[in-house]
Amino acid sequence: MINIERIIFGSLLAVVLVCTPAFISPAGPMQAGSVAVTPDESTGSAVGRYTTDGGKTWTVVREEKGVVERLPVGTKQADFMAGHRMTPEAEAKIVHQVPKVPVIIDGVLYQPEDIHKFDGQQLGFTVGPDGRLYAFTDEIALEDFISTQSKAGLFSTLSIYSRFCEDYYLSGMRQLEVPPGVSMFSLGSMDNIISSMDISAYADNGITLFDLPNLQGDYFHGYYGIPYPNLGTYGWDNRASSLVVWPQ
Repeated sequence: MINIERIIFGSLLAVVLVCTPAFISPAGPMQAGSVAVTPDESTGSAVGRYTTDGGKTWTVVREEKGVVERLPVGTKQADFMAGHRMTPEAEAKIVHQVPKVPVIIDGVLYQPEDIHKFDGQQLGFTVGPDGRLYAFTDEIALEDFISTQSKAGLFSTLSIYSRFCEDYYLSGMRQLEVPPGVSMFSLGSMDNIISSMDISAYADNGITLFDLPNLQGDYFHGYYGIPYPNLGTYGWDNRASSLVVWPQ
């Protein structure tokens, strides 16, 4: 299943790179398909951008404490997660969404509906290079797993931005683009609508989607180099309410 999606996604990406018109980036004009450069100092507090018209116009997202914040270089996912733990009462209310594929939880393979055996426990998800869905009950175990996986691939965006889209296959009128080193505690108009994403090669430590605002609830780690044309396959369609693009 995942191989078919990769083939379709690769073909689609090739068409997009050839056919998409030029757009204006914070660093100035950039032709589609060219290598993006890091936004310069003139962007000030800009930490991303979003569009509601499919990319015709973009609105800058600026840093705001408690809403959108930069992360220091070298921030470790497990340490950061430890500083944003759920309360026991909030964690006990978790009811997991059923993915469309089996999931390997703490090294044991479960059928999709069996994920409810873990209701009341926060889970961290990721898709391995083998295309299978993994989940962990401990953020350190997830980070250890991530660190052992090959993250290089052919499907990373050439832009510095990782892109999050409301429809499958990186389409839709509403899209959000975020550079590395940014945490978004609220997604505003992008809340609960992300259906696909493309992780920038500049975000070489990946991204994490969170089920709830303020970096709470279940979470999903995405690698650069692996396509995510349909997050619904993994139980993450129209679900993210906050996110982190980890610093380099």
